Amino acid sequence: MLASSLLLGPCLVVSALVSHGHPCGSGPCAGNPCGGSPCAATAAAPCGPQYQMVERTVMAPTMVTEMRTVRRTVCRPEQQEQTYTVYNRVPYTRDVTREYTVMVPEERTRTVNYTTCKPVMQTMTQQYTAMVPHQEERQGTRTVCQPIEVDQTVTVMVPETRTKTVNYTVCKPVTETVDRQVTVMVPHQETREGVRRVCNYVNETRTRTVRCDMGSWAQVPCDANPCGSGNGCGNGCGNGGGCGSYSNGCGGCNPCGSPCGNPCGNGGGCAPCQPRTRSVWVPNIVEKQVNYTVCRPQISEVPYTYTVTVCKPETRTQQVQVCKMVQEQQSREVQYTVCVPQQKTMKVTRMQQVQQPYTYTVTVCKPETRTRNVQVCKYVQEQQSREVKYTVCTAQKQSKTMQVTEYRCEPEQKTRTVTVMRREVVEEQVPVQVCRMMPKTITCRVPVNNGCGNGGCGGGGCGGNAGCGGCR
Repeated sequence: MLASSLLLGPCLVVSALVSHGHPCGSGPCAGNPCGGSPCAATAAAPCGPQYQMVERTVMAPTMVTEMRTVRRTVCRPEQQEQTYTVYNRVPYTRDVTREYTVMVPEERTRTVNYTTCKPVMQTMTQQYTAMVPHQEERQGTRTVCQPIEVDQTVTVMVPETRTKTVNYTVCKPVTETVDRQVTVMVPHQETREGVRRVCNYVNETRTRTVRCDMGSWAQVPCDANPCGSGNGCGNGCGNGGGCGSYSNGCGGCNPCGSPCGNPCGNGGGCAPCQPRTRSVWVPNIVEKQVNYTVCRPQISEVPYTYTVTVCKPETRTQQVQVCKMVQEQQSREVQYTVCVPQQKTMKVTRMQQVQQPYTYTVTVCKPETRTRNVQVCKYVQEQQSREVKYTVCTAQKQSKTMQVTEYRCEPEQKTRTVTVMRREVVEEQVPVQVCRMMPKTITCRVPVNNGCGNGGCGGGGCGGNAGCGGCR
């Protein structure tokens, strides 16, 4: 018995169990296990895995579009007459007497005493010291530099070129062949066993609550007196108690055709209007339980065998060219310049300091006491008075009459047309996506038994008997 599973696209296909009879277990080899042509033909067949392609039919979930009838509420506009009250502001004028206070200015006089400082000039004698300049001649000595020529011996550095031998070391490259151990990763094939998770879809029945409108249409009478107050035809055609007594300008009250006969005649009354009816939808919401089927995924674990490539380390020896640097001594001739000192005699001009007398004039300031007259200003306080005018504001009450405009609100009745949304329930067809389990034919790769199973070579088949050639 062998079980195999296949996952194709979004749908999971689980193959059925396939059983094959063993040629050496219960066929001709059962009676003659070690002889005859059937077992010999089976022993000659190779023992590797073989597969065959099998067509199978599975149930795959498929999305299908279906039309379903649903109910929805639609709001339709409807024109209606509405009467409302508007308050208008009407201006009117009236006389109002008001009292107010006015500040009147008034001039007054008062005497103010104040103190002033009066300047007084006085002559005073003052002594002071003045510095008077005088010219004086003085004798002095100063140092003067004079040039003098002197013979002087000077050492001069003269350049001279010489040659010397210099030893130096150089590195010479040498290539050698060396054996080196290298680790290489060698790939190997290994067979391993694992467990993978397989998803199967299972149908499950659930219940949900659905609200349905099981209403119906009903006839409802219209307003009994749509034309106002009266006996069915109103009193807008005249001033009488019936349909009026004038024959011109009467629109009449005729919502039902002509139920009143002659509404603007001179009769004493009118026949009553015929009653009107309109169709109204009366809803009736009913809740009921509905069963529906859903596909629920179910996860299961299935063992399988897979092949992996594993790299194993392996030590190998290889020859490598290695470059080494060897030191070598060499020499060369190098020219260099040396400065050699030489003695030379030359004349040099030097500056020599000499003392020289001279006469110079100096201005000297000497102190001298003198007398002078100075005008001094002194301030003397003096009391004075003056007349000052000032203004005082006096409060006075006055009254005046003025016209004031005020507003009063007067109501006014107006009529306007408004749009009202009426709710209606309508039925319509809506496309719905539904998941259905549909049959689908697929091709599977299934392993087959080649005669080398448990009954062929291992137990009581060809492998366990002495005369059987065995399975390969």
